[in-house]
Amino acid sequence: MFLSLALLCNKIPGTQWIGKYRQLRKVTLGMKTRMTRRLEIKAENKYWLSCSYLTAKEEHKHNTERQQA
Repeated sequence: MFLSLALLCNKIPGTQWIGKYRQLRKVTLGMKTRMTRRLEIKAENKYWLSCSYLTAKEEHKHNTERQQA
């Protein structure tokens, strides 16, 4: 074990993003801006999906002409 530590120069072998002694990625400014942009897009989509296209008054019997034809 000590020989492997000396040979590897205290580097983490294998996949370093999982496991007990994982290295954490540094959060960069680009990562933050992309995340906030994705959240803004989700919020905008949620807003547009929550708005109905027709009001309840407009929706009442809006299809009578097509049904009669």
